[in-house]
Formats: sequence, structure tokens, C-alpha cells
Amino acid sequence: MEHQPKRLRLLYEPLCLLRILSEVRGDRIKPGDIFPEGPGLSATKSYRSFVDAIAYICAYRKRPGYVTAAALEQTPDAIVILLAANDGIDTAVVTLLEKVLIILSWIIENPTVRLDTKEGREVMKILTVHVLGLNAPKIFEYYQQVNKLVSLVMGRLNAEPKLKDQDSIINLRKWISTHLSKEGLQLQEKDMQNLALSSYRDREVFKALHHTTGSLEHSHNFEQLHNLLYKLELSRGLRIETIGRSRENQIPLLARTCDIDNISHRIFSDPVKQDIFLQQVQQIYSKKELDRLLSKDVCKGKTRVHAELLVLDHFEQTGGRFLNEKNKYIGCSKPACYLCHMFISCHPRGYASPPSHQKLYLNWRLPDVRTHEQNAAMRFQHQQNVLLRMIDTVRGGLINDIATSVGKQTGFADSTAGGTSTIVDIETDLGPGVANLSLEELRVMLDRQGGAGRSVRENHMDPKFRPRGFPFYPIEVSVEAESDDSATGGVDI
Repeated sequence: MEHQPKRLRLLYEPLCLLRILSEVRGDRIKPGDIFPEGPGLSATKSYRSFVDAIAYICAYRKRPGYVTAAALEQTPDAIVILLAANDGIDTAVVTLLEKVLIILSWIIENPTVRLDTKEGREVMKILTVHVLGLNAPKIFEYYQQVNKLVSLVMGRLNAEPKLKDQDSIINLRKWISTHLSKEGLQLQEKDMQNLALSSYRDREVFKALHHTTGSLEHSHNFEQLHNLLYKLELSRGLRIETIGRSRENQIPLLARTCDIDNISHRIFSDPVKQDIFLQQVQQIYSKKELDRLLSKDVCKGKTRVHAELLVLDHFEQTGGRFLNEKNKYIGCSKPACYLCHMFISCHPRGYASPPSHQKLYLNWRLPDVRTHEQNAAMRFQHQQNVLLRMIDTVRGGLINDIATSVGKQTGFADSTAGGTSTIVDIETDLGPGVANLSLEELRVMLDRQGGAGRSVRENHMDPKFRPRGFPFYPIEVSVEAESDDSATGGVDI
């Protein structure tokens, strides 16, 4: 089942114009904007923090293909941790998460073990070693970014007479010289675990290195959640299920019609309004320059289903239930993009709106729907309804931005921090046997599953690799035969 390319172009064409005006579609939507900060840790916030932490530790490289989404699904016999990534989930991620779940199970089954005791600290150390072992590549990328900024930042601080001799700056300088190099040489990926631990331990001294803590910063979520894990029923049994990536499809745009005259013609049925719009556009860009930008590789782009929507579509397809049906939250290793946030927020099933960095990516598309799949007709209808709302919202945003002469906004990093499900059940030994293990026996059990910090096999980056199970990919849609010509302007949505 496929949406008409003509209908999809009514979304993508104004999106192209918006993208030229600004990659950023408004202020960030932070978790605190959704749930105002307050004392204590509410059940809702803890639930979301836990799901986000799971997604974060699974995204072990700082690249778009590794962006990971997660959700907790309730089944009669277990809680399922659903995972999806833009380029698929590989075996190293599953192995790590198995270990994390075993450690969490041990904590749950031993409620007398407090994390501020010696034994508790040892448990957290074991957890940290395994998490950082996988995440070393991501931490190394952050380290390289920090290294580029250090000389600039410290040069400015040292040039300020009132600052350079302050104790905090002296401590910062000492920390940098001690931890950011080894015998005068740049650190290597193998050194990232120690760097992350030092950065976390000394974060009050060097807050600028907040990001180099990598997943360790997020390990606080596990400690905060200690008293709430029973409410999440995590002792009932857990299994991991991965969702296959989507195939890249051609963006549904036609080069011959992707220009400002044609786009404005399809937005406005009133020629007077169209003329006003075109006049306003030319106060920002010349028509020639705008058409050049629209034609520049835009129609050659590829689209894919982003990780959050792969997880959402799993629930749509299977009719599965969230662990908390009142909080249908899909966590992600990065805030949602502008279009994912809009899709999730507009969906009639009432999914929880996620944080968003509000960046507009044209490589985005709706989840694929295939006739033979479960609930195909209902899913397709839901998407049709959401698509209409998205077109209306995007058109309104474009008209407003042009009318108010909004210029290009400053970009920023994404975070400050459609295959179908392959139904890979990775059963973890979360039964009573785990509870009876001593701390040393727990450590041995984890080591037998594979050493922490071993080299990562990036299977999902191999074009021949498919996550376990083979998702059915649709034939790529040809859009060249379609016509967008209309005798009158203003194509109905």
C-alpha cells in the first residue's frame, strides 16, 4: 500500500523551501518542557528516563545510522525491550543489553544492596565497564571534538587576568594536562573508558567535558530508578526484540516541477495570494537563486524510516501494548527530528510527544505499509490522516516564515547529550537463579558471555547484513510518470 506520490509531494515540496529558509524549525523541545522540573522523580519521568537510557547506551557511535529508539512492550509472559536503529541493530548491542538486564535483575532481586555501599559500587562498576566497553567509539568522537576546543577555550581563559589565577581555572588546567593526553600524545580509543570515568568523577571541575562521560552520565538513571524498578515490573522477565531497518527509497520529488512557481501554484488556489507570496519570497531570495537551491541535489535524495517510527509502526502493526498504556513513550538516543516529532504528536493513537531538536531532515519518510501485513488498512488510514495534518502544518509554517521574512537560523548539534519486526527473542536469564548469585559469581557469569570492551562487529554497516530475520522490502516507487499539473492553483490536501 503506497501513498500517492502526488500527495507526498504536497508535503515534500514546501519542506524543501522550509529547509532552505532554516534547517531548525523552532526552539528545542526539552524533557523539562514536557514535564517541568520539580523535586523528586515521578513515575512518568523515571519511566521515560529508563527508556531513553536504554536507547542511549545502544547507540555506540555518534553517527546518523546508529541513532537508536527503544520502547517497553507488555506481553502475557514478559516485558519486551524493543530496539530499532536507522541502520539496524547489530549483535554487539544485543550482547551489551543482555548484560545490562542481568545486572539490573540482580539489583532488583537483592533489594538490600544499596548503590552507595561497597557492594553497590562494585555492581555499578561492572555495569559501567560493559557499557563503556561498547560505547568507546562514541566517547572517542566526543573526545576528538573536545580536543579541538581545548586550546581555544583555555587560551581565552588564560588571557583573562581575573580568571587565569582562580582556583577553578587552575584545577581545570591541571585536569586537562593530566587526562586529555598520555605522555604528550593524543589518547586512543582504548583509553576512553578511563577518560569517561575520570570525566564523570571530576565533572564538577570540568563541566565542559559533560559529553565525554558518554553513557556513564546516563547510568545515573539506573541508580535513580532503583526504587521504582518494581513498579516497572522488570522482575517479571525480560526479552529483547529487534526491528529491522527500512530500505532507502527515492525522495518523491520531480526535478521538472520542483521550483518556486510550481510549488506556490499548488499551495494557493487564489492567484492574488500566490502573487503576494512570490513577492514576499523575493524579498528573501531571488527567484533564480531559490530555484537553483531547490534543484541542487534535492530530487536525487533518498529517504528512510527513522528509528522512532520503526518502533511506533511495530505497535501499529502488531497491536502490542506499551508497558504503561497511559504513557506510550518511545525513547531515543537523540531528540526527535522536526518531522518525527510532528508525526508522533499528530498520530491518532495518542503516542507521547518526545523531546525534539526541531531540525528538518528531507531524508525522512512515513513507515512502509504492505498489504499482507497485520492491520495494514488501519495503519494506512492513520498515516493518511497524519499526512494531511502535516501538510497543513508545513504549509502554514512556510507561509508564516515567508510573510515575516524569517532568515536562516543558527544550527546546532542534534543532541547535548521500515523493516518489520524480526521477532528475535533473546531470552535473558532473569529468573531466581540470578538473585542467588554472589557478586563474584555475577561477574563470572557476565564474563562468560563475552569480554567487555571487545572489538565491535559493525554488522549493520555491511550492505549484505540483515538483522536476524529478513524484512520484506518494497519495490522502489517510480514517480516520474506522475503529473502534478493542475488547471487551477491550490492542490487540495
